Amino acid sequence: MNVREGMRRLALILGVLGAILGGFIGQVYNAGEHLSAGESAPAWFIGSIVGFLIPWVAVRALSWVLTGFAKSNQP
Repeated sequence: MNVREGMRRLALILGVLGAILGGFIGQVYNAGEHLSAGESAPAWFIGSIVGFLIPWVAVRALSWVLTGFAKSNQP
């Protein structure tokens, strides 16, 4: 069983879903806050980046820890 490859795929999938959700939330924030001021801030872009990085880093860190425990248990 290749845990590292599975965790990479999981990190990528969750990162993409987080980017989509972050972009949507950023767009909603942008429409609600800045529409009245006449400005257009790139909140959807920042939300997409943060939405990708948070789950991606979390899964990669979890993978790093689990891989370390799996290697330490081998004789």
